[in-house]
Amino acid sequence: MSSICVNGTLPGRPDIEGIGTRIATYLQLLLAIFTIAFSPGRSCFDSWWALLVTSLGLQFAAIAQRTSLTLFHALIVTWVAFPIFAMSWAYIFFHWREAAMPSEILLATHVHGFVFVGFGLWIWSSAPSFGVCPDLNGSMQFVILGKSVHPLGTYIPSRTAALMTVTIFNIIMLALSIWTVETLLIRNVTGMSRAEDSSWTIGQISALILLLGPLFTFSRVVRSLIWSSHGTYGGNNQEHIPLRMGAPPELVDEKRESVRRLRPSRFSY
Repeated sequence: MSSICVNGTLPGRPDIEGIGTRIATYLQLLLAIFTIAFSPGRSCFDSWWALLVTSLGLQFAAIAQRTSLTLFHALIVTWVAFPIFAMSWAYIFFHWREAAMPSEILLATHVHGFVFVGFGLWIWSSAPSFGVCPDLNGSMQFVILGKSVHPLGTYIPSRTAALMTVTIFNIIMLALSIWTVETLLIRNVTGMSRAEDSSWTIGQISALILLLGPLFTFSRVVRSLIWSSHGTYGGNNQEHIPLRMGAPPELVDEKRESVRRLRPSRFSY
């Protein structure tokens, strides 16, 4: 372990983690956001140029001091530069036109994007041995959306957390799809939208008939969950073993094996 890592403690870097540096960076970003919001013309390019130069300087300084930088402080640098990376592309594609941007701003934005991606890939590809105090890289806590994860390992969420995340995402995507389709139909006039042409067709009836399959499956799942919550049994399997929803697999296997022992073979005399 490096001599600067006394008692297993990461060395301090006031120029990166100091309260003054953090407050100045946060306020600079906030002021730039509101400056661009209130004055989206060319007059706000000076504020954005200052942000790009500051972020590039911070990343180049981290690269130059890589032999004296810890993984912890390198990750702080990436997260300080991240909002500038995200905001730059959002402003280019949704706010400004590339033709209206000064050439130096456009060049600095592209350079910042390449440097940010390259710097991040370099850090994570060499995370186990990155910087000074590599022995402490495995003990630090990396944070993603408030959740502490191991920076050198893989994070496998629980089944419940993963299922909830996927379900919420799918519901949001479904709501977005329904809202977009219905809005398109409301704001555009077609032959189908007229009252005299709103007749039922075979295709519409077939689509509703095909809905019966998912509906029966969903009702069966809900019924099984209700039975499980009340401690009742959800029917018998092909070997006439009563199975309760949520029963452990080892219990099911044990019951099946006991039935097989008691049942006489069809080839026995």
